[in-house]
Amino acid sequence: MSNIRVRIAPSPTGKFQIGNARTALFNFLFAKKSGGTFIVRMEDTDQSRSTKESEENILKSMDWLGLSWDEGPTIEGDGYKGSFGPYRQVERLNTYDEYINMLINEGKAYKCFCTTEELEEERSKQKEKGIAAPKYSGKCKNLSKEEVEANIKEGMPFTVRFIIKPEKVKFNDLVKGDVEIDMSNYGDPVLVRSDGMPLYNFVVVIDDLLMKITHVIRGEDHISNTPIQIQIHEALGNTPPKFGHIPLTLTPDKKKLSKRHGAVSIDEYREMGYLKEALINFLVLLGWSSGNEQEIYSLEELINVFDLSRMQKSNAIFDIERLNWLNGIWIRKKDINEIVDLSKPYFEKMNVKSDQEYLNKIMLLIRDRLKYLSQIPELTDYFFNEGRLDKQKLVFKKSTAETTKKGLEAACNKLSSLGRWPESTEDFSTILAGAVADNGMANGDVFWPIRYSLSFSETSPSPAELLWALPKEVSLTRIKKAIDAL
Repeated sequence: MSNIRVRIAPSPTGKFQIGNARTALFNFLFAKKSGGTFIVRMEDTDQSRSTKESEENILKSMDWLGLSWDEGPTIEGDGYKGSFGPYRQVERLNTYDEYINMLINEGKAYKCFCTTEELEEERSKQKEKGIAAPKYSGKCKNLSKEEVEANIKEGMPFTVRFIIKPEKVKFNDLVKGDVEIDMSNYGDPVLVRSDGMPLYNFVVVIDDLLMKITHVIRGEDHISNTPIQIQIHEALGNTPPKFGHIPLTLTPDKKKLSKRHGAVSIDEYREMGYLKEALINFLVLLGWSSGNEQEIYSLEELINVFDLSRMQKSNAIFDIERLNWLNGIWIRKKDINEIVDLSKPYFEKMNVKSDQEYLNKIMLLIRDRLKYLSQIPELTDYFFNEGRLDKQKLVFKKSTAETTKKGLEAACNKLSSLGRWPESTEDFSTILAGAVADNGMANGDVFWPIRYSLSFSETSPSPAELLWALPKEVSLTRIKKAIDAL
């Protein structure tokens, strides 16, 4: 195993979203391709919003997707796996205190007693002077030791701020290449709130340091945090990890992804009937390609071919139709028994209790039309329930009701006289073709009304396929009702 260590650090404040899943996937693939370690860490310092339910949802979603982690919280209970824990930030507060005191004692951080009103006044004055991006003046940095002690003695609340070096921070981004950020535009960031709770830019550095994280792969929206974190690492005498900022995922009109455009939880995609293989395949193609024509990848294939240098620099576009296309492909790649098993929750919602053989037949007929499994009720209802017959739709194009009735009767007579119900669609096609030939009719005078009378739909499988799948009694009863309707 290599010494490469990467992490995904979600906040357990809601369900596991598609964007977090994409970031987790890229970290997972980077670790597995290199024989490294993939770590899950919970950023749960926001205790007012963090919940155990959210943590479980994150872990169960990752597990369902196949993104197994080497270190981090376990799905059940409050345990961990790995020797660099705890892996929940709220359980590491004493450790953060040690490092914040170290920075203060070494003159690299300071206590700030500025009130919210004072800070707002500073910002307003800077804006009045035409400063587009106001920053904290740093005035508390100049307080004497005696002034600090006096303020504390008076019970004045304070935050802790890190002293930014006003220099240019340069780093080689694993995705974007050489990056240079001028820190003279940054104010001293708050590391610890007045209630004593440490903030993101500080705790993430301490965790990455102590967990020996070698590579940080995250969204491009974090790039403004990177120079701050690099300076904190250096202030602690640590060599920062390597950073890679992956492009964002935007809507087709280049806006931030919203729930309306696909920014929903993995749970919701799963409930809609998207397969995990399709989601993995779709997510990896949001900003990455192998450099060849291949688009269909299993997780195992991706582990073998993944190369972070193949990540595009421009933002990715979330195209739900591409996801639907990929999901359809993965549905068709599945063994018929497996896809029926995956579909059973949707059949159960229809209160359907049918044997495996019947469900297999149905799935064989509708599989090519499925984009996601939650379409099953609308595509299969007529296999279990009789629909409303519209006698006008029984008549094909320029045919007549009289001719249509004659065609249905001819087909019904042939089917009723069969000693043994055929077992292939070809046999049913031959029988229907015989009804056409024997009566000098057009195909549409027989095939179309049989199809509609069996499915109550104009977009169903062929009449021969319907006769093959539906029970004999159901087929004959529906055809006879169509005859009576004319």
